[in-house]
Amino acid sequence: MELTEQPIARAPELIPEKRRQSNVELFRIVLMLMIIAHHFIVHGIGYQPNAFNVNNALAVAIEPIGRMAVICFELISGFFLYNSCFKFEKFLKLILEMVFYSLL
Repeated sequence: MELTEQPIARAPELIPEKRRQSNVELFRIVLMLMIIAHHFIVHGIGYQPNAFNVNNALAVAIEPIGRMAVICFELISGFFLYNSCFKFEKFLKLILEMVFYSLL
């Protein structure tokens, strides 16, 4: 019996197919806009506790929605990062980019 080196053929159904999940990506974009609106309300215009005006009504309506958007965004980001692998070069690039923008 002779041993020969042959490449192992993989069955096409065993290889996971990389497909874009555009509906989830669109939902992430909407969540990003909601988070920006939440930060604008909370840190920008704010609301006065004793006054009733349009800004206060908007702040009271958007604040809990913004909190839910943050939680959903974190869950979706964790779903996409679950199978990713850690690369030190990518981490170093991110740290250097953060330092650059903080000094700028």
